[in-house]
Parts: sequence; structure tokens; C-alpha cells
Amino acid sequence: MFGRKKKITFSDAIKPLISLLERTGEKHWLGHVRKHRSGGSSFRSIFGGMGSFNDLIICQANGHSIEKEREALANTWLSCLSSVCYALTQQEELSAQDAVSACGSLGHQLQGVRCLECGISHVAPSNLASFELHHRTRKRISEGIEKGNLMGVFEEEWLRFEESEIVAKYREALAASDIHQSEIFEMMRPCPKCGGNDTAIYRWDWTGKKFTPSSDNLKLRNLTRRWS
Repeated sequence: MFGRKKKITFSDAIKPLISLLERTGEKHWLGHVRKHRSGGSSFRSIFGGMGSFNDLIICQANGHSIEKEREALANTWLSCLSSVCYALTQQEELSAQDAVSACGSLGHQLQGVRCLECGISHVAPSNLASFELHHRTRKRISEGIEKGNLMGVFEEEWLRFEESEIVAKYREALAASDIHQSEIFEMMRPCPKCGGNDTAIYRWDWTGKKFTPSSDNLKLRNLTRRWS
């Protein structure tokens, strides 16, 4: 006989969320989350409206105690854990599948910057990390619930994370997709190839082997170029 599938409760889901806020030095919202850790409408009250909990971004620029390489990790887990906790204010427990569904759609794109004149494309390591973690975190949350130890899985991910490993994983795919990997500042202006200022945020879909431009991007100015 198969055992009953594990489910998670609010009291278990909020533990890694509190740990995340503690690890990153987010004192303001840590106090609010602790105050409303009973769940229900009390916890829901910290969401909604400008400047609410769902607007929190963990990063060095906001004064958090975190290495820049871990910002994507922190914010992906923050988004997912917050969503799972919110869903658990409306029902007593969630299955692994329902918890992952609460995190939002699995559809996700790689984001970077592209020159609309010459076609050169750049993504930063943090872009790659966000793309990878969008999927990996949901998988790890599911595993944590099935094991009955989401807190342990979160701590393991936090300790073992290496942004450089993600960059290495996609190095060949980026080359095949004609995308450069580098830090991006000020929208890549001027363009390092043509010197122009006609650059824009750009997105790519993952085929399993390479990245292809998504259909919602701005068009290149010269559509005869091979990069289009």
C-alpha cells in the first residue's frame, strides 16, 4: 500500500520564511511576520497595497546582509514561501502539488538586454540564476513537503548555492543562442558593439538546448540582420 502523501501546514511553512528574513537582516518585515505568525487574516493583513510585504526585494541596495550572488536565491525563495504561506491562511494544509501551484506559473523567461540596432545580447549572472531558480525552487519546495522537512531543504539550498555553477551550466546554451554573459549596467548604454543607445530589456524562451527570442520583444530596427 502507498503511504499518505505529505502535506504542509502554515506553522511549518512560515519557519523557513522567518529564517530567510533573519539570514538576510530584514528587520522590519521580520517583526511583522513574527507578529502575525498565527496565520489567517492576521498574516494576510501584511499583503496588498504599496509598500506591503509583497513589495519586499532583498538586495544589497536595500541594506540587506547578503552577497550579491545570493540575491536571486533569496528573492525566489521569498516569493515562493510568501505565496505558500498566504495560501495556507485560506486552508489548513497543502499538498506538494498545491503548494507549487500557489507559487505561480512555471512559465518563465531568461531576461537580459539587447541592442535593437546591431542585435548584440547580454545577460548577467543574476539573470541566469533567476531563470534557473524559478524552476529549481519549486522542485525543492515539493521535495521538502514530501519529506516533511521544508525547513531542512531550504537550509540545504541556502548553504550549497553557487551562482557560478548555474553560469557554467548554461555557458554552451548561451553561445549557441548568440548571447553574451556579462554584468549589465544602465541598460548596456552605449552598446559595446555599435556604440548606440537603442537598447532594451529583452527576453528569451528556453527550448531545452538553447534560448530563442520570445514573441513579446521589441523588434530589431534592421530586420535583415542575422540576429533577428
